[in-house]
Amino acid sequence: MKLLTVADVRAIDRAASEEFGMAGIVLMENAARGVFGVLRARPEYGRGYTVVFCGTGGNGGDGFALARHIANDGRGVECVLAGDAARLRGDALANYEICLSMGIRISDLSECAGIANGAALIVDAVLGTGALGELSGAALAAARIMNSSVAAIVAVDCPTGGDPDTGRVSPDCVRAEETVALCAVKPGLMLFPLAGYAGRVSVAGIGAPKALFDRIPDDLSALTDAEARALIPPRAPDSHKGDFGKAAIVAGLADMPGAAAFAALSAYRAGCGLVRVVSSQESATVVRTLAPQAITSALESTARTLEIINESTAALIGPGLGRGDGVSALVDDVIENARVPLVVDADGLNALSGQAWRLKSAASMPVITPHPKEAERLFGVPATDLMSDPLGYARRFAEESGAVTLLKGASTVVAAPDGQAYINCRPAPALAKAGSGDILAGVILAYLARGLEPLTAAALAAYVHSAAGVAAGDRPGADAIEIINLIGVI
Repeated sequence: MKLLTVADVRAIDRAASEEFGMAGIVLMENAARGVFGVLRARPEYGRGYTVVFCGTGGNGGDGFALARHIANDGRGVECVLAGDAARLRGDALANYEICLSMGIRISDLSECAGIANGAALIVDAVLGTGALGELSGAALAAARIMNSSVAAIVAVDCPTGGDPDTGRVSPDCVRAEETVALCAVKPGLMLFPLAGYAGRVSVAGIGAPKALFDRIPDDLSALTDAEARALIPPRAPDSHKGDFGKAAIVAGLADMPGAAAFAALSAYRAGCGLVRVVSSQESATVVRTLAPQAITSALESTARTLEIINESTAALIGPGLGRGDGVSALVDDVIENARVPLVVDADGLNALSGQAWRLKSAASMPVITPHPKEAERLFGVPATDLMSDPLGYARRFAEESGAVTLLKGASTVVAAPDGQAYINCRPAPALAKAGSGDILAGVILAYLARGLEPLTAAALAAYVHSAAGVAAGDRPGADAIEIINLIGVI
């Protein structure tokens, strides 16, 4: 699913008018019809009246047009104008005047608190994507009134107070149960914290010609269920293990023996044909218990480790290696001498702290999988800053390192050095525990070993990993083995 920025959608709006002669009020009408379809399907719609909070810009115009459709459906509806009616212009003014002509009540903010509290549904059509930054004035007052109501809130295009491009929010951002994105989903709706305010996200088309969507560069996406399933390599009935890749894992020292086992078992669950683990004896014992089909070898010499890696179709280095003597040299040697696609995770990344450029010496584009603190150590950017713009930083890190960068978080961003990126927004509390990163690394490894390109392998793995976490639910007792087993059935 292609994601579009606010600038992209504005370009489509403008081209629809200038190149195809589509009046703005037609696009507004199409948007209102789409939002109405979503509202009508909600259970609250038939339980009482709807209050539509409207701003003075285009988003407010969408709200007034929506109110007309609700009234025509025989349902109770009232509007609240968040601002001065004298500021209404063009299509928004036209729909405001139509509402007045139809007898739809339009209140101002000073008299709407009681109206909002009695509503079954509230529609937030105050700002949409039309304004960024801190809320103030009428928009702030409207957001506070909406948030204080017990009614379900549906936002039009973007909750008031959210940044639809970056996912940042104002302190009083509207908390919606559902957001109906107009034209296309914006990236900020899939990035936290805004994703936590947007609720379920659906899309309403505006009727613009498909050619206008197609001309927007396809450089930012989110995998749908159908798209993810289509990317998983098929398994022919006459296939054998050699058809599904050979993976090597260099991981797991004495004090972290589970890391290698989790990665190996995950790689098998993701469909890899054969997995070989190079680790300490302690880790090998755990691997033989949890993933007895894996082949184990002792982590003795770098030369032998590289032989095993280069006999494979992809390799993973890092989980549970620790930060002891020799780890940095081992990671360097593997990056420089491996002839197969690499995943560098956990302590493999820590060994490169402050020296991400070393990844550019890899024979093929590697995949790196930092969480915010690992990214801080690797790239020197404070973790708190990273989460303010994960998409921007993931793209920057990918360019600096020459590696596909999977920046972990409640919303995971996967970016390639050329700027291509995916956002995966499937929050899964079950993954908030030790071992989850080892599982993800193993899934990426499996897809690389099976022949997927690095960006595709990382994006698909992020999707499958989070889907397994969602399937496990929010039970604190959902352990790593349960999540790994779910990977095989997603």
